[in-house]
Amino acid sequence: YDVKRLVSRDAGVEEVAQKIETGGWRLDKPSKLPGDETVIDDVAGALAELRAESFMPAEEAKGLGQAARAMVANVEPPAGLDDHGHGHDEDDEDEDDGSAEEKPKGKQVITLQIGTALPDRTCHGRLEGKGPAFVLAEKACKSLRAPLVSRKLFDLDESKIVSFSLRRGADEVVLEKRGPDWHRAGRARIDPARIEDLLGLIRNARAAEVLGYGAGAVS
Repeated sequence: YDVKRLVSRDAGVEEVAQKIETGGWRLDKPSKLPGDETVIDDVAGALAELRAESFMPAEEAKGLGQAARAMVANVEPPAGLDDHGHGHDEDDEDEDDGSAEEKPKGKQVITLQIGTALPDRTCHGRLEGKGPAFVLAEKACKSLRAPLVSRKLFDLDESKIVSFSLRRGADEVVLEKRGPDWHRAGRARIDPARIEDLLGLIRNARAAEVLGYGAGAVS
């Protein structure tokens, strides 16, 4: 819950997601787009519960090469809380035992480097500048590789939709709103339940997966 910013770098693409004060996430890079709250929650959860399945000997770790993906998380607990979620007050400061400089600071930047998938769908990981390389479980690898952009395809104000044009091959059907009712062009009124079904499909349309950004992302 304390992650305020996420950066992922993968195959030359950098995604920068920023938490919005009113709730939700937005992407600032590579384009101004909504962030996917479910996906980002999974990423933050994977980072919060990060666990090594096993550690790698130093000699093996040297051969890992460049990470396939890097995740950078900016963590900032609410004001008045330390890294462990405990509050503090002035009395705590009065009881200074000389170890104040050793206490952890609230803000953190966590950088995780992730390797390509292994045959068993696990992956290698390493915390930048800290400790040895390790193996992450399949579930964590999958969560940490997911693009951060929203899978929701449409964000429409349904009250402002005044017509639909439905095409299948050479055939086209036009639906028009007249007052509170919908009509097929030149024909009788359409059952409102059928229009609600159509709006529901648009409202809930989500991409199954993200292939990439830009025209060159789809081959």
